[in-house]
Amino acid sequence: MKDIKISANQLATFPEGSDARKRRIILQQKKPNPIIVARYSMARSRIKKSYSNSGELAPILEGIKELKKKVPDTDWKRNDKLVSIEALTRFLRMKLPDFLEDYSYEIVKRPKITSISIEGVRVIVSPDIIVRVKIDGRIYLGALKIRIAKSTSFTTKQSRRIATLLYKYLDEIVAKEGEIVTKEMCVMVDVFQNTNIIAPKRTSKMMSELEESCKEIKTLWSTVA
Repeated sequence: MKDIKISANQLATFPEGSDARKRRIILQQKKPNPIIVARYSMARSRIKKSYSNSGELAPILEGIKELKKKVPDTDWKRNDKLVSIEALTRFLRMKLPDFLEDYSYEIVKRPKITSISIEGVRVIVSPDIIVRVKIDGRIYLGALKIRIAKSTSFTTKQSRRIATLLYKYLDEIVAKEGEIVTKEMCVMVDVFQNTNIIAPKRTSKMMSELEESCKEIKTLWSTVA
């Protein structure tokens, strides 16, 4: 069987999808667009830089200034510019996740492995930022995933699914012996909703839901063409 995969964002919305929507998600994974252009890449990179520098806002302000100078030559680029500027402007008013405000932290280089396996499905988690915090002599790990989407919204539950996947990814792929992955530091950042959603205290129920979705994806995979 060929590699069965799905992105964390798509898996987060899969349980609520109609049958037609679920099949479209799978079709997008099986036959991705060969021309992949990252949307809002500058906005994302500037936000990541801000997080990497203790919430420093200079990268955000510089990004806005640079974007305003751009002269887009297509409708796609014009939309990308406008949404990126709005995203960065909104980010200026966002509160940092609590642990980033309360503690000194270091950025951890993301491993080459960006996915985890759930029920035989490769779930691409790809956190934007991984952090390591030392508190009272103990080492804690956390991660952030940044969402920039103006036209579609995640529910709180869908964002919690992303945060849960971040927790599982850190636990399985990143954490070394003696390092503790904490749910309060696994955060789904939604810029347009101005939210920092953390993983639930108990992830077992949410993981069961994700496992059931992955089982369904495996069942549907061979039927979608």
